[in-house]
Amino acid sequence: MIDIVEFEKLVQLDAPSGARPLITFMVKRSIIEFCEKSWILFKDFSMTLDAADINTSFHNSVDIDLSEYVTDLRPVAVLRLYIDGIEWQCEYVDLAQDTEITAYETVFSTTDSKQITFVNDYTLRIYKVDAAASEIYLRMSFKPLMANTEVDDILYEDWVEPIIAGAKARILALPGRDWTDPQTAAMNYRFFRMGISEAKRRLQKNFADQEHRAEWQIFGGVEE
Repeated sequence: MIDIVEFEKLVQLDAPSGARPLITFMVKRSIIEFCEKSWILFKDFSMTLDAADINTSFHNSVDIDLSEYVTDLRPVAVLRLYIDGIEWQCEYVDLAQDTEITAYETVFSTTDSKQITFVNDYTLRIYKVDAAASEIYLRMSFKPLMANTEVDDILYEDWVEPIIAGAKARILALPGRDWTDPQTAAMNYRFFRMGISEAKRRLQKNFADQEHRAEWQIFGGVEE
């Protein structure tokens, strides 16, 4: 883990009179946005479900408690889902707890897709899981919390330049400051967006030379 202050030092160079709380805020927002839009901060999970874990009265759904695996991150996207070695596409839905859909299969595809939702920040629900023991593999992307003071090393070692550019774009665009510079702010924002695109490209290629077809499904179902 790397302390966020290491990012702040680099941003402060362009706004030396900027108050530390402001610099800290802009750095954290840049890190979070970078992770939200690139999905580069991901974790892999493997778990075994028992038949007792499956709610057969509510579309054969199962709730996965992500807090068993991460406690200082929030989910952004489901990148890959395997059940008993079979890969499934993910479709985000938002079903109320007490909603029982008649003839579920006529509303949702269950041949190649699994419907998912996020019950809360740390609970992923998967619908239409066979009522039997299953091996689940998940790859999910996450973003840090605003309260975090440290982030994963990869964000500094591999992506410090675009993250710093994102923070500088925010800082330099503030009006009426002695460091205000809209033109440089715009240039930094373009570099920030290029970094997001490059991170996505690497993820799509699975960090190798071969393209990987990912069926991403983001937290909330809508990409900004």
